Amino acid sequence: MKLRIAAAVAVIFMIIAAASCEVTEHVPGEAVPRQAGFLETDIGTELTADLPDADYEGYNFRILHWHNDEDGGESVFGRDLVSHEETGDLINDAVYRRNLRVTGRLNIAISAEYQDCGVIASNVINMVTAADDAFDLVYIRTCEVPSVITGKFLSDFKKLPHVDLKKPWWDANAADNLSIAGKLYLAASDINVIDRDATSVILFNRNMAAGPKLPDLYYMVQDGRWTIDAMVSLYKDAAGDVDGVMGEEVWGFIAGRDVSAVLFNGAGSLFASKDGKDLPVSAFESEYNYAVTDKIIEIMNDRYNNTGTGDAEYRRMFEDGQGLFFLTRLAGVTALRGSETDFGILPVPKYRESQERYYNPVSIHTSGLMSVPLSASDPERTSVILETMAYESSSTVQPAYKESVLRGKYARDDESSAALDIIFANRVFDMGIIFGFGGIAEAYESTEQVKNGAASLYAQKAAATEEDINAFIKQMETEQD
Repeated sequence: MKLRIAAAVAVIFMIIAAASCEVTEHVPGEAVPRQAGFLETDIGTELTADLPDADYEGYNFRILHWHNDEDGGESVFGRDLVSHEETGDLINDAVYRRNLRVTGRLNIAISAEYQDCGVIASNVINMVTAADDAFDLVYIRTCEVPSVITGKFLSDFKKLPHVDLKKPWWDANAADNLSIAGKLYLAASDINVIDRDATSVILFNRNMAAGPKLPDLYYMVQDGRWTIDAMVSLYKDAAGDVDGVMGEEVWGFIAGRDVSAVLFNGAGSLFASKDGKDLPVSAFESEYNYAVTDKIIEIMNDRYNNTGTGDAEYRRMFEDGQGLFFLTRLAGVTALRGSETDFGILPVPKYRESQERYYNPVSIHTSGLMSVPLSASDPERTSVILETMAYESSSTVQPAYKESVLRGKYARDDESSAALDIIFANRVFDMGIIFGFGGIAEAYESTEQVKNGAASLYAQKAAATEEDINAFIKQMETEQD
């Protein structure tokens, strides 16, 4: 069967290579136009953290972090916080060096405790209610954080005196997407890799048969032409000439859970946006979103594609050479780097070329952003430590993470490295998904519920969505005690 797959894919790639002559190709040596969000590096300018000299006399900075035993436990979700020695692992050693710099500069210790994702939110609530200064920093799985935010158990990052959210080691998209009435209770920074792991990407297979060359997909990305239709045309043109193979043993596009919401966000669409007061409003009802949804339904029902649940199974299919394009998260990329599959990394495609930029959503199920509990006794000290950690992480943890994603048995992929810059600079955090207003985002994941179109789905969920948003606003506008 694998021989048949390899032969089929060889034909597919040769056809795609021929089809690629119809689009503009990158000429070696010529400058590549930069898509919005591409990170240029000015090696002549070094940013530094503007921080006071501080000596905290051996203070133990205590971190509480969620974990999930079924998904690997703290060995996966806690790897960016504490390291006791260098082991040769890229992330572990970068965390060790980062923490060595921070603890030495501020005269502190850093410790971490891990609690099950099913209980950590309630434990944080109980801790703050009891005014228990047990932890300085907490990470709650994003899908479980709403009650902690609406209950006013977290501090506002914008009031932490030495946290400078304008510096590049803080994620500006997260700060913009997640602020509520001018306050910020969740933050993403260079300290962590867990939210990087949870970022959606598209992989394309390029070594399943010797010789054939894919079109210059990286150039399409940087030229702004990497769209859903572009992806579809590549595998459909190929499938037309190998009918009976594509869609049976080799799929054009494979994806596990969250596929519909990822493509929806990738189109620049949101389940909830914000008004002029920085408060959430329903953003689902629009002709544009309805058209995007029709396209997504078409993708999910396409006989050349295989989408659904069970991420591990789809990863195995891609690893075995049964998929041309694969929607996954960056955690899956790291897992695949030890396989025989040679692949490249691309952002989630646009809906159409005129879309201003790419959007790469961060999963609420596998990420956890940082929060400062109200019971933490010294916000100024916390802010100095966080700013120092974020600054030091920008030159240690993040370069190591990028290298870990790109490293494999093959040579470093500089083009995927450039694509990662675009992906990280254009991440999206959808409040409609995080807070689940009206259950519309959850329903969107169900092919059965969305198959009649977005207008029908919205008609079912509109009242509940407005009711949930109004209740949320009322909670958030109540003055904090």
